[in-house]
Amino acid sequence: MTQNETIAPEVLPLALRLPLQGVRLIEASAGTGKTFTIAALYLRLILGHQSTLGRPLTPRDILVVTFTQAAAEELRGRIRARLYEGAQAMRGVELPSESILCALYQEYEAQGMRERAGYLLQQAAENMDEAAIYTIHAWCQQVLQQHAFASGASFGKTLQQDEKVLLEVCVRDYWRSFFYSQGEYQAAWLFAQWKTPEALLEALKKPLELADSNLALPSQRKLDLAVGSLMKLRVQIANGGDDIAGYVEEALKSGALNKKTYKEAALYENLLLLLEWARSPENTPSVGPSEIGKLLKFWSYNELKRKTNKGKAACPPDVLKYIDEHLEKKSDDEIKHDYLLHAVNWVRKRMVHEKAQRSAMYFDDLINDVESALTAPNGSSLATLLRDRFPVAMIDEFQDTDQTQYSSFRAIYADSSDQDRYDQDSSDQDSSKQDSSRQDNRQCALLLIGDPKQAIYSFRGADIFTYLQARKDTHGKHYTLDTNYRSVDTLIRGVNALFSMNLRQLKGEAFIFSDIPFLPVNSAPAKSSFVWNDKEIADLCFWTYDAASPEEVFTKGEYQMQLAAKTANTIVELLQASQCGRAYFRSQDGKETPLKAADIAILVRSRGEASVMRDALELANVRSVYLSQRDSVFASAEANTLLVWMDAVAQPENERLLRAALATPHLYRSDANLDDLLRDEIAWEETLEFFKQLRADWLKHGVLPMVRRLMQRYDVANHLLHERKERVLTNFLHLSEWLQTAAASLDGEHALIRLLRDKIRSAKLGQDTEENVLRLESDEQLLKIITIHKSKGLEYPLVFLPFASNAGHPDDAPFAWHDAQDQRRVLWNYDPEKLKEKATEAFLREKLAEDLRLFYVAVTRARHACWVGAAPVGKKPTKDKSECLLENNVLAWLLAGKQSLTLAEYQQALKHFSGTSNPIVLQATQFLDLEDASSRQIFHSGEQVCALQEVRQAQKREAQGWIITSYTGIVWGKTSISSSADSAKEGNVQEESHLQENVQNSTPSGEAEIAQAPPRDIHSFPAGAAPGTFLHSLLEWAGNYGFRRLIEDAKDQDKAASLMEQFQSQCERYQYIEWQEVLWPWMIAFLQTPLNQPSEPFSISTLSRLQYQVEMEFLLSLSAFHQQTLDRMICESEYPGIARPQLMRRQVEGMLKGFIDLVCEHAGRYYVVDYKSNYLGADRSAYTPAAMQKAILEHRYDVQYVLYTIALHRLLKIRLGENYDYDRHIGGAIYLFLRGVDAEGNGIFVRRIPYETLLSLEKMFWGETACTNLTG
Repeated sequence: MTQNETIAPEVLPLALRLPLQGVRLIEASAGTGKTFTIAALYLRLILGHQSTLGRPLTPRDILVVTFTQAAAEELRGRIRARLYEGAQAMRGVELPSESILCALYQEYEAQGMRERAGYLLQQAAENMDEAAIYTIHAWCQQVLQQHAFASGASFGKTLQQDEKVLLEVCVRDYWRSFFYSQGEYQAAWLFAQWKTPEALLEALKKPLELADSNLALPSQRKLDLAVGSLMKLRVQIANGGDDIAGYVEEALKSGALNKKTYKEAALYENLLLLLEWARSPENTPSVGPSEIGKLLKFWSYNELKRKTNKGKAACPPDVLKYIDEHLEKKSDDEIKHDYLLHAVNWVRKRMVHEKAQRSAMYFDDLINDVESALTAPNGSSLATLLRDRFPVAMIDEFQDTDQTQYSSFRAIYADSSDQDRYDQDSSDQDSSKQDSSRQDNRQCALLLIGDPKQAIYSFRGADIFTYLQARKDTHGKHYTLDTNYRSVDTLIRGVNALFSMNLRQLKGEAFIFSDIPFLPVNSAPAKSSFVWNDKEIADLCFWTYDAASPEEVFTKGEYQMQLAAKTANTIVELLQASQCGRAYFRSQDGKETPLKAADIAILVRSRGEASVMRDALELANVRSVYLSQRDSVFASAEANTLLVWMDAVAQPENERLLRAALATPHLYRSDANLDDLLRDEIAWEETLEFFKQLRADWLKHGVLPMVRRLMQRYDVANHLLHERKERVLTNFLHLSEWLQTAAASLDGEHALIRLLRDKIRSAKLGQDTEENVLRLESDEQLLKIITIHKSKGLEYPLVFLPFASNAGHPDDAPFAWHDAQDQRRVLWNYDPEKLKEKATEAFLREKLAEDLRLFYVAVTRARHACWVGAAPVGKKPTKDKSECLLENNVLAWLLAGKQSLTLAEYQQALKHFSGTSNPIVLQATQFLDLEDASSRQIFHSGEQVCALQEVRQAQKREAQGWIITSYTGIVWGKTSISSSADSAKEGNVQEESHLQENVQNSTPSGEAEIAQAPPRDIHSFPAGAAPGTFLHSLLEWAGNYGFRRLIEDAKDQDKAASLMEQFQSQCERYQYIEWQEVLWPWMIAFLQTPLNQPSEPFSISTLSRLQYQVEMEFLLSLSAFHQQTLDRMICESEYPGIARPQLMRRQVEGMLKGFIDLVCEHAGRYYVVDYKSNYLGADRSAYTPAAMQKAILEHRYDVQYVLYTIALHRLLKIRLGENYDYDRHIGGAIYLFLRGVDAEGNGIFVRRIPYETLLSLEKMFWGETACTNLTG
């Protein structure tokens, strides 16, 4: 159309015909251009076109309300684009080609106002950042802030995100207020119902959601009355106990009772329980409240009499009648129900009080406060202010509103025709003000835009009955968008036929409610068509299954498995055809675009259905992505894996955590590989060293570089990309970046680990809304699985709806329902049975109505074709019912106009359906044998994977047998002590020497370990690898704190408390908190113990921070040598002639590494200090010089102190240069047996190797040159 063509008034689009004043309802069926219409109406308002306001409006004057931030942003963008397009047309820059702009162009051209119209539109487009386009919550917040006086809103209130925390606080307050103050038996009863405040909170969630604000407060006296009745019954049973016992004996002897129900053992057992309960002291009942109910029902007089065999004389004693009287008064479940309602009322009031105390408000409060202000006696003044501020309001997705929101807008914009009804409760207001208000209302406009057929968000609080009320309020002012621009003609006619088929039989109630009519829509010219195997496909296709017998109706599980497999097979056929050029989209100009997986969407109702569908697609080798707004990155498997990695890196000394980290699937280590690693001491040492370096990276640079280095080491990214798992890789990086940011406000790595663990726990409970899974560009290329709720407003070329036959079932009470007058009511557990039947029927009807609306949304998402699973799913025949039933089924209603169908009726309806002339395709489908692999089709992608080039080989020959070894590696496999190898495997990561000292940290017999002894002294402290590691870490912490400073702070009252907190933290970390009272004085004494050096005695506590180095690391190169040579030289030098385990016979070449517990300097001499936690005996007498020497040799600590002395010697030679002298500077090795601090020699072993031995070993390790260069 050109601007010169005149449009007849009767064919003008609704966006041009709609009067822009009063309250009007626009119903926009799926795909009919709702957003386009809103943008066109907005453009008219900017121009002042046919407006009764007499002036153009600006973006600040037009209120547009929608329900999500994303929708608000989309509307803003679409309206801005429309305004720019209109401005260009009116200014003659681009001639209009669309009917609305053409009509406006003609009209303003004829009036000579086209240039001015272009200016208005241009100005509005440039000012769209100021546009009043809000979510409902954002608008309410603005009203309360900008009109605080008129609305009565409190100043200083802060908007909080999540009300759950406050709810938890209030429930705990209720628990404390009403549970703790109860009598003993009442409290026991309450705790039997709800064991924790969390259990009570869970029980209250649904009642809190459903209960009205004017809920009557039930009395708690019922529990007291029930307990009083129970106490009276105890006395009665106690007095009549002999009669009951006599009855039991007689009944058993005469066979009066049914033996299947009342076995002899059970009778006597329950008799003893009953009498014991009745005769126990009043305040200490022997049977708890949860068991007493069952016990009393067992001894019910009426029940016993009913189960008495005919012709038998035995009759229950009259005393048991008191039990029936008690049970008839009030059941436990009824009392529990009353308590829940009492808690609901109290908690609600408490939350209002707490919000006021905290000056806090939440999202629901925003809406409620605005509605309260507008409906208050002086609410008309606020309404006038808002009308002046926003003369026109457009409410998008109005079908998703609720009564509170509608009441607010109606109070502002209700026109004079129904203002009389609205103002009946406001007769005390000044009549002149009302008249003025009505005049304003007629000039203003409230445009309600939505589609009741798409009202599917009742779980969010949307109320279809509010829409129905609005429909009645706007009678005679309804408008309909009747052309579908989304789908092709055949598909539109199929949907029209489906929902119109039984209109005569249904009396027009296709969607259950008569006020939700189905009006067939027209189709617009298609822009493209879909071709599959040389045939244009534009079908609404139903997959049907013929049942040969009544038993062949599907259960829900069978139905899902069958339809998921059928859907996967069909998708494979489509994608394979596309690869062969037989499935494509053809545009109007003949261009062909191959079908892609991204063109296909599968709509489901729940995560469970999505999971079934994804499993079927995975078996078919079809990649998919599940789109859900609730996906939290903390709920992913990657979050759990990252937590395991962080635990291991934070505590590299903990082998259990380290093994767990290496076993995570994302590091791609096979079981065999892990087993080899644990058996290979050298490789394990390298792994330990790597994780220590990771911890250093974490502390220095942050968690993100640490994770990247870990993933790089194990080639995680390449593995994941090779498996096409970009999502997993992105989650790792997303989590790492989030943790890096979060760490800035936390203290230490363990706080960060706790934060991640809490986030994972919250995500599992569905409470995390902070970090959603990032959408990837690659996701856009995948097949989409999406919930029907989330698909609303979206469209896809091809749509599958495999699980359309799933039926609704009644919820357990309580639940909400609506009576014949559309008034909302709540069915509680103990409402009368007659009311329950009525409520359940109404509830199922409402649920079916929503299912029908959900089905309508699903089948209208497709542009070209939609496949629907229509298999019979329902209840199989039982003894009571011989027919299969499809209950509360969408297809049952659409096909036959009934909520439930038998299988025979279902098949008859399908037969009738297929016989009618409609464009719907019924495709008979065979049952698949899912156990047979051939029943599933597999997609073979045509993507070409680049072959990897041959691995390049290093040209330089590597040294044979070259290794990185350590003291542990050298003594590994010594031959004289059979348990030595095992002990080495249990060593500490941070200090390889700990391996040996924990070898036999048990009693001298080696048969038992000290683990159960109570905290008494250091000799009763547990033995073993973990306790030894803890003692070393404790001394390492003391060294990093400062030995001298620690002793000084311990004596300073101002600093002692803080010091003790840090000490306790160390004990808690290793779970030895109960030992702190033993370990603290032990450590203080140990640090102050004189080391008994001949030259000048000193203690560790006298050393300043500049005089020692904790955990000094060294790395020395080694020339090739034989370990047996090393062994011989040390044995000849250190305690010659004394037997000890031999070192393994092997050649070593490479690097020697190690960590020395402490290197210190005193009086110009340097010492190697090593802590030994070995358990030598039960008391101080075990730590004699002979015993310590024996331990030194048995564990080959002689090799250790020789190697450590050589390392210190070479370091000093380099650092001191020509001034270095071995005799003057080397003090020797001091080995401190930690458990022997109170022994006669304080558990101190000192040894200084001869200089000649040192020269010989240097010569062996590094050759002649090294010896001459480094000895002085």
